[in-house]
Amino acid sequence: MHYLDVFNISSWRLPVLIIVVTVITQPTLPIASAQDASTEEAKTGDVNLAASLLDGLLQNNRAISSFDVTFDADFMVHRPGEKLTTSHLKVRYCQREVDQGLFVRSRTADQFDPDQEVHSINTLAAFYLNSKPNATSIDATGKNVLKFQSTATRNQRIGIPAFHSIGFLTFPHVEPFLPRDDPHWTSLTIPNDDITAFVQGPRRAKVVEKRRSGDKVNGISIWIFDLETLLPDQRTYYYFDLAGEPKLKEVEDYTWKAFAGVNVPVRIRAEVKQIAIDKDSGEHLPYSEIYNCRFDWNSVNAEISKELFVWENATSMKEVQSLLSRTSKSDDVSER
Repeated sequence: MHYLDVFNISSWRLPVLIIVVTVITQPTLPIASAQDASTEEAKTGDVNLAASLLDGLLQNNRAISSFDVTFDADFMVHRPGEKLTTSHLKVRYCQREVDQGLFVRSRTADQFDPDQEVHSINTLAAFYLNSKPNATSIDATGKNVLKFQSTATRNQRIGIPAFHSIGFLTFPHVEPFLPRDDPHWTSLTIPNDDITAFVQGPRRAKVVEKRRSGDKVNGISIWIFDLETLLPDQRTYYYFDLAGEPKLKEVEDYTWKAFAGVNVPVRIRAEVKQIAIDKDSGEHLPYSEIYNCRFDWNSVNAEISKELFVWENATSMKEVQSLLSRTSKSDDVSER
């Protein structure tokens, strides 16, 4: 049988970053309901609070200008009619303001046959970045200079995630979809009737955004904010099917830490609902992609040694592998 994927969120990012957990886990919070959001429309919401919360999250993310972080990401997906696939990705990503960067990626992907035979693929590569949209790559084939038309194109081809969109788009989000300067981000911070907040007790607020295509509402985004930390614990997205019924597309849960005056994620868990269509029968077959990302922040907005970004220092794949190891760690961290 042949299948066609529709509503595929994973098409936003490079395949090397499409990663999923080996065990399907349940979100830590009850999933926000689209029906509840519709019911709350009858209540008086607060458009100013909604804009303020989203603006605060966006400004927090943008304040992460230089950093040294390692993250592990796991992925599992079993598309109808295809082999079970699991992947594990380990990345070290360092950015020294805007002029220098280092992106090291180790990936293991396993495919399981029906008879449980496992086919594995292992890759390791380092990419040294500079202010021009170029990179020097080091992998099993040697060293290569890669040239791109823009930084966004470079990040897309290599699979470098964006941090400005954490809490807004499923991580790892890769540009050029909704880059930092896209007017969409500004629209979230301006009070309007399509984005409303509803306070739920002393510590919670639900922010509901109507997503439009022209004049038609075709989806709803819902955030659950902690009013003490001013950070989202969960984001869900629903789309409307042809009958006008809301269908859960994705749910993402967050755990944050305060680090050097900003807040950074230490764990992101997500489930993305997909639909495969049997080309022979036309049957719609639902399945899920499950993501689990864990972050280990070494430094944020602190000076990083220039030596780390000198590609000539990596003379072997053993040294590239060693770049994934942690170095010093700041004590200026508290979980939220």
